[in-house]
Amino acid sequence: MSVKSIDSGVGYCSAASRSNTPSPTTINEDSTAPIAIEIKGDKRFNGLTIKDEGIYMDETIVVILLYTTQFSSECTCDGPSSYPIVTCASKSANLDLPIGNIVKALDYPSLGRLSLLNVSIDLSQPLTSKPIQHLRLVKVAWPSSLEPFSVNSLRYSLRRLEIISSGLTSFPFSFISSNYYLLKDIDLRYNSFQSIPDFAFSFNSALETIDLSHNDISYLGSYAFAQLPNLRQLILSHNKLKVVNNYALAANHNVNRNNLLIDLTYNKMFHLATGTFDNQTPTYLDLRHNSLVSLDQTVFLDLIKRMSMQPEGQINVTDNSFQCTCKRTRWLVELRKEEKTVIQGFTCKFTAGNDKDLLSLTLNDINC
Repeated sequence: MSVKSIDSGVGYCSAASRSNTPSPTTINEDSTAPIAIEIKGDKRFNGLTIKDEGIYMDETIVVILLYTTQFSSECTCDGPSSYPIVTCASKSANLDLPIGNIVKALDYPSLGRLSLLNVSIDLSQPLTSKPIQHLRLVKVAWPSSLEPFSVNSLRYSLRRLEIISSGLTSFPFSFISSNYYLLKDIDLRYNSFQSIPDFAFSFNSALETIDLSHNDISYLGSYAFAQLPNLRQLILSHNKLKVVNNYALAANHNVNRNNLLIDLTYNKMFHLATGTFDNQTPTYLDLRHNSLVSLDQTVFLDLIKRMSMQPEGQINVTDNSFQCTCKRTRWLVELRKEEKTVIQGFTCKFTAGNDKDLLSLTLNDINC
């Protein structure tokens, strides 16, 4: 591949072009033969030269065009030079893309965000040798192990990791949390996880958000998230949880979490085992749209008391199927008012159609 001539000018990623950004150019090519491209007057390609042995460019590069048999891929660049954003997407499903070579060729010492869409990653070469703050992988085909994350360049730079809709069934949770010291957000939505192991995450004081929604998770291991003192959001919605294992969402006794949201909505939970929330005091616990028939006193009483000490502590249990018998419900009716207000959406449905929420419910209503 060669370029006959390229005029210089204002770069696509430079501040001068930010107010009027043109769409990146796309060229479809089904041949493996060398291609001669002549570009004149297109200011987006400032400083670009392409040679047979690789791609070389300055920080204002906009678009890279890759040509192989029956394959066209586009990599675009955006953002300021202090936070370069590179996005690569194949136009055919799960084809190998030499990401390591592309990133290496970029004339940046580091990347703000690297996004890969619909590609297959060849792990015989490192994913990158450069620091990246935000790695976003969508519909990416993986081999059996995730070795690209073992590269040292990411350990001290990666702050957000997204692997979405990529068919993952396992993940090195402990390795990632213990070796990626600045990692704040992990997003693993729309994969195929069926379980999260015991003690899944090793100690990490930086990690704030874990999103495991829209998977097939039916098992949460004991103390899976216990060693994350600064966790702010744990999202487990839209899974297949029926029984939550002992101590699955417990925290270590010396962990002092503030403003934690736990989202367990749209599962099929009917039982939470002993110690599920030990040492845990979330600001908001979302249990909507499950199959709970009661709130077990041994699981919830201490939790409710702790949450009632917070000005905004709330447990939302809307859209469950509570059976309001004396045995199941008496302890809730006997709570203090400030403790009852923690529980939102608790409704007892009676045969006469006289539904009652927890604040208006009496012992007489439940035949006690």
